[in-house]
Amino acid sequence: MTSTGPLFEPIRFYVGHHETKNSHQVNADAFNNAKEHGWDMITAPITNSRFHSQVLNVLNNYVQALEETETPLHSLSGQEQVPAWPLLSSLTPQDTFLGPDETTSQIIFTTSTWIDLASPDPLIADISRQVLALEVAYASFCGATNIMIQGPSILSNSEDGLTKYAHAIQEALGLGAYLQIHIRLPIATSDGINLDPDVGNLTAFARDEYVDDLGEEDEDVTKEIDEFATWDVWNSIRSMCKYNARLSVALTLSRNAPSVAIQSRWFSEPLRILNIPKHFFQSDVEPIRFSQAQTQLIWHYMRLRPCPWILLSDTGSLLGSNETQSANGLSVHDDKSFPSLSQATQPPQKPHARPAAYLDALRCIEGDQPSRPVIELFGAGYQDYLQNPLQPLADNLESITYEVFEKDPIKYEWYERAVAAALRDWVAAKKQGSGPDDRIVCAVTGAGRGPLVTRTLEASRKTGIAIEMWAVEKNPNAYVLLQRHNATKWSNRVHLVQSDMRSWQGPDYVGKQVKVDILISELLGSLADNELSPECLDGVQHLLNPSCGISIPSSYAAHLTPIASPKIHADILARTAAGDTEGFSIPYVTMLHALDFLSARRPQDKGYARSGCGGGMPDIPLQPIIREAWEFKHPIPASHLPQPAASNPISNANEHNERFARLEYVCAHRGVCHGLAGYFETVLYDPELLLGPLESSSTELVKQRQINKIELSTNPLTMDAKSRDMISWFPLFLPLKTPLYFPDESLLVLSMWRRTDGRGVWYEWMVEVFKLERRKGGVGKTRRVRLGASEVVSSKESACKM
Repeated sequence: MTSTGPLFEPIRFYVGHHETKNSHQVNADAFNNAKEHGWDMITAPITNSRFHSQVLNVLNNYVQALEETETPLHSLSGQEQVPAWPLLSSLTPQDTFLGPDETTSQIIFTTSTWIDLASPDPLIADISRQVLALEVAYASFCGATNIMIQGPSILSNSEDGLTKYAHAIQEALGLGAYLQIHIRLPIATSDGINLDPDVGNLTAFARDEYVDDLGEEDEDVTKEIDEFATWDVWNSIRSMCKYNARLSVALTLSRNAPSVAIQSRWFSEPLRILNIPKHFFQSDVEPIRFSQAQTQLIWHYMRLRPCPWILLSDTGSLLGSNETQSANGLSVHDDKSFPSLSQATQPPQKPHARPAAYLDALRCIEGDQPSRPVIELFGAGYQDYLQNPLQPLADNLESITYEVFEKDPIKYEWYERAVAAALRDWVAAKKQGSGPDDRIVCAVTGAGRGPLVTRTLEASRKTGIAIEMWAVEKNPNAYVLLQRHNATKWSNRVHLVQSDMRSWQGPDYVGKQVKVDILISELLGSLADNELSPECLDGVQHLLNPSCGISIPSSYAAHLTPIASPKIHADILARTAAGDTEGFSIPYVTMLHALDFLSARRPQDKGYARSGCGGGMPDIPLQPIIREAWEFKHPIPASHLPQPAASNPISNANEHNERFARLEYVCAHRGVCHGLAGYFETVLYDPELLLGPLESSSTELVKQRQINKIELSTNPLTMDAKSRDMISWFPLFLPLKTPLYFPDESLLVLSMWRRTDGRGVWYEWMVEVFKLERRKGGVGKTRRVRLGASEVVSSKESACKM
């Protein structure tokens, strides 16, 4: 269903045309012709068939020279002479149609698909590497910016084949400083396996003594369906290339939707091109349609930022079925396309779809996109963008920072509801206020520009309950604005105090100190406590009514889960290379977008999820396993608030706010952990604080209590139920310095500390990997085998200052 709301902006699909075996010259005329017919881009080969023939000649000549030695190459001693390894000569004008022009930077160039960089035969692998280097270097010289390279063949999955392939890609990345290289891979291993290489493919030229070494066991592997094997290939390539930001995936989709698990994994990767082949469609005759599962899959991947390009592959030539191309790039008539007399007498057959029909089908689903979540629209441009956490106690925030928070459509509405519920329950419980004439004293600590003050006054107006309003703010610049608001918006009903809340002496009425009945604050960070809410509220708790004082929020809990986020890891690596020595020890605030939850389960399962291959419809969406690490409650017992010893002013009086958590996550599928995602849940107000637990089990009373319990959440599992469309907080990302690989059926164990020395607060974290093994006979509990662990990461150098 298409949204017509003012916030909805459909994602623009950039669609290109790709022919796998294209040998035509692509020049400015061909490119402009494609643009006129609705295509945004096209692909073009770097070299032509003549170059292919030249390479085959060099290979054949070398093999013949070897045969003349009458000795197998691998059995030659060091003293026997063998022909020098063949070296390919530079490209000639006859080897390529490519040359520098104004359209070069707008075309995706493809390297030769007939090479085999991962061949078990070192001769084939070396010649393939030379071909790649020649093509990439020349394309870079001509101004090409995007090159697509065929991924390694499963037939070349020798022991060192992947290493050879990754090394060749690493060399290619060094041939052009501005080149973006896209590795073309199928979405799952069961797709796109070419068991019969095309004529002229170098894979077929691998010598028997090297191919035979693969053994029967390796041949059996190709028959198994392992959806994550292709991802394994990609992970090895990008790891050996050190997460190079100019290396990405050109993902070929399959007709049958793969499991949600592998879909989610690819969503976390640097996916730059979606390759949609002809066999992806339900039919090759018009009208072309997508199935519901295919449509959902495309919509899902098009939410990535930057948005992937789409290539429609092998849907037919843009020149038309009865046209060919002349040397100058213009179309000419082909007499062979006319039917013979016998063919003309046959009944007409339904024609195959034209390339434009496939494009039209894609444009159709482009125009029917569903609306995106509010937070995704609000955070456009901030997806996976790393921000250092705020230092609210050490720094005075700018007005624009406050303004961003105040745009939240949910948070302040929920705060107003919480204050209103507290006021009503206070009156219902017949509590006496601490202010003049027994009015309820409300205080906003950390008032900023005053949104909570406005909401508290509005809650008082709507409930008809009179209050005494106080606002405390340490930022002298924000205090100026508060004074103006008091005069122009609040009718001077607010008692303003410029002070750090921890130094405030409390409400004062002509020398008479009174207590605060309802203490309201918005000090929570992305992990709830990371911006020192516990320390701030501890410092002001002595001002709270000791018998029935209410803190809004009354409690908050940190939640964590391990994730894969290659994009963020690559970003931090780049920062480190640029001299940022603390890049991997900072808990970053970021709108996590391109990520994969490594531990997940089906909604109805108590255990973890292990989804199989999908059919016509995708699997049931998986829910991430997100566990609570710790919780803080306010107010806390006065006995838990130790005072620093007078003889030791540096003593740690904040030890009661330290925390430790050890959390376990079962992972069905192998993967790489790049760090931890942090969320929080908070209870702003719970009626039991004033009214106590229900003595009646009345369904109506229970329902009313649930309505009056006001909560906020950034936890993906509960945010829709508790505070849908809230945008004030992005998650926290705690990185690992070295990505941690784990196999199928693993257990990730997270250890997390909240540390303090009385002057600052920081976190320390690590992840351990255990292999889960069934005991013999399959009876009893599984056995844990420790496989490895990350190092302990500490954010002490960037601690939040008290």
